[in-house]
Amino acid sequence: MYIGVVAGILALAGIAADARRRWPWAVALLLGVWLCFGNRIPVSLWSAIHELPVLSSMRVAQRFRIGVVLFLALFAGFGLDALVRLLARGGAARFARPIALTIVGVVLADLLWVNGGSGAGPSRSRRSQHTGAAISAKCSALPTMTTAGSSTARARRTRARSAPRGSSPRSSPTSASSKPTNRPWSARTRRSASSR
Repeated sequence: MYIGVVAGILALAGIAADARRRWPWAVALLLGVWLCFGNRIPVSLWSAIHELPVLSSMRVAQRFRIGVVLFLALFAGFGLDALVRLLARGGAARFARPIALTIVGVVLADLLWVNGGSGAGPSRSRRSQHTGAAISAKCSALPTMTTAGSSTARARRTRARSAPRGSSPRSSPTSASSKPTNRPWSARTRRSASSR
């Protein structure tokens, strides 16, 4: 979750500019940041909230980053507005709009540079290739599971269809030598296999 130094300073200025009126939003921002840490901190708000019926289906606490970024963007806008008002009161009213547009441009350029949107920033493709290689190496080390669409499962269904009536697919010599799967035979599968 990268917001940038300039946007962070603007957000802090936005909170400080009118803290009496904006304290509820600042508290919501702090609660969102606390929730984003998940179970990685000793006093975890996520552990308590994750027990609630609706939120128990959420797997990761980092989904609260969306709200945190929304509040940070809101406070950065308040900070930019306070800066423009300060410049207007200080006698530099004609420079207020160009300065504000320059700051917005710097924030956007920083975000694009860090996220790899332009050729000047860190190479995103190199990071993606490295991450992809690490993930594929870890996945290849995992044991494979038989699924309904795999060739082993298809072969087992074919053998079950061609087995003589009245014989169990497990008792046939071809199925006894096959690899065991993680999915046990159900009564319904045995019934349908023996009735064919």
